[in-house]
Amino acid sequence: MQVHPDLYGDNKTRMMIMWHVNSKGAQRGCYNLLCKGFVQVDKSVPVDTILPHCVYDGLPTELGLKIHQDQPTKNWWVTILRFNINLGYWPGALFPGLTQGATKAGFYGYTQAPAKGMGSPPLSPPMGFGKFPDRNFGHSGYFANMQIINEDNKLVGLEDKSWKEFSDNPMCYRVKYYGYEGPVNGYVLEYGGPGGNCTP
Repeated sequence: MQVHPDLYGDNKTRMMIMWHVNSKGAQRGCYNLLCKGFVQVDKSVPVDTILPHCVYDGLPTELGLKIHQDQPTKNWWVTILRFNINLGYWPGALFPGLTQGATKAGFYGYTQAPAKGMGSPPLSPPMGFGKFPDRNFGHSGYFANMQIINEDNKLVGLEDKSWKEFSDNPMCYRVKYYGYEGPVNGYVLEYGGPGGNCTP
């Protein structure tokens, strides 16, 4: 999910997909369908569809995503669980280093400051509701029921020992991995922060 006024011309929360490859110093990728790459198969839901507005301390909006590699074609499929659709796929040829699958998975939040202009450094926007993780899903962004497909092609929960928390600027944004939180939420990670002057 993202809010991107420069891209959409509004402050609404939208679903989004993104891909990025850094191969031999050459970077490629983009949002949604702004360049060739992602192949949308089910067009009943736009890739940038507007999602219900979230309210601080209210009920969170959950999207539910599954990304997996189709073994015969090596394509990477995106399933939107909220809408019960196979949205589309990234062709395996985009990611030559992942023909045999992936050995790591990342779950994260991302923000981007406006382009630099005259005067003071631009302020980085808040992430989520602008609050640091506090174990309340109505206060921040989060991932719940995080699972991976293992080498035996089985869907499994994440082992605590495999996790590394990282924030590139903990004064502005933080992340907290809580591990297994029971059968309803499964493995949980929470992230967010106020942003601000995050220039190193």
